[in-house]
Amino acid sequence: MKTLHIFNELMPSGAEVMMISAAPYWREAGIDSSVLSTGDVVGPYSVELAKAGYNVFHIPFKKSPLFFLSVLRLVASKKIDVIHIHCERAAFYYAICAFVLRKKTVRTIHSTFAFTGLLAVRRRLQRRILNMLKCRQVSISHSVKETEKRFLCNDTILIPNWFDDKKYRMPDSQERQLARSFYGIPENSFVVVSVGNCAPVKNHGAVLRALAILRDSLDFIYLHVGREEEGHPERKLAFDLGIEARVRFVGLSNDVVSALFAADVFVMPSLYEGLGLAALEAMATGVPAVLSDVRGLDDLKMIKGVSWSDLTPATIADRILQTSTLSGKERSALSISLSKQTKAIYDVRRSLHAYIDLYNA
Repeated sequence: MKTLHIFNELMPSGAEVMMISAAPYWREAGIDSSVLSTGDVVGPYSVELAKAGYNVFHIPFKKSPLFFLSVLRLVASKKIDVIHIHCERAAFYYAICAFVLRKKTVRTIHSTFAFTGLLAVRRRLQRRILNMLKCRQVSISHSVKETEKRFLCNDTILIPNWFDDKKYRMPDSQERQLARSFYGIPENSFVVVSVGNCAPVKNHGAVLRALAILRDSLDFIYLHVGREEEGHPERKLAFDLGIEARVRFVGLSNDVVSALFAADVFVMPSLYEGLGLAALEAMATGVPAVLSDVRGLDDLKMIKGVSWSDLTPATIADRILQTSTLSGKERSALSISLSKQTKAIYDVRRSLHAYIDLYNA
């Protein structure tokens, strides 16, 4: 069986990262997997996907029949059996392409799209047509499933996200020390980590403002892993808050694990999420987590030991400070518990077997 996974620009974000850990399981099931980037550029994560064994193609998206004709030609020439759509942009039209070629279609919805107004009417109609065309629509979390049902009258299949349980594991003491040395972290500094691009929805400004509150009561270093926005507004905010010397903007990284190995707390104050893969990865490595109590992240409430916060810097600061006061014994017990729970609940094999069943249906 041959599958084609369709994305926008290939970035080291949730869906693309999950493809890396999925690769050996696809091969084991006899599935030859390809990836299509439809971004203006193929994207920096294309190299990692190619290394993992995916055939990577690039057709820049255009609102033109010629673009979709190119997609049709690719599917036909590579003898694709299943088209798996991961992006919201043009998802409906990719599914129409699959229908024209009589190919099976799976569409994974990766975020909580609470559409309203005329756009909601349009998306509702499109999703209804996709169901009529036998496109299997999948939600990655209960929050996504409920949002699709509430706003778009779309009853989807639930297949939870997963993470690479071989890569994201608890470090031993030597690995932790090496990670902290790599980032030049002083021995007694408390390391705060966030992972994610600087989109407004990630709300990283709230972390910076929270840390500004703590500057006189906590010896911290903040590692910000992810692509910054043009003009570096968060760097400017750190400077204005007077904490720039204690903030490290790591940028895009394929070595997120090292930052997590060095961390004392992971903070994710997003306004909403589809599920929050970065939070799963952090907890799998045993890092205590401070998460905003919002749609998408609240799916993780089944994991005991997470510290929940509202979106205000003062509350986030309080939760970080509480974590910093854990004793060594308390911290160790919490880390082990978080790692075990995360691996048990978000198992890569269970989710991939569910997708393989859809492909074979």
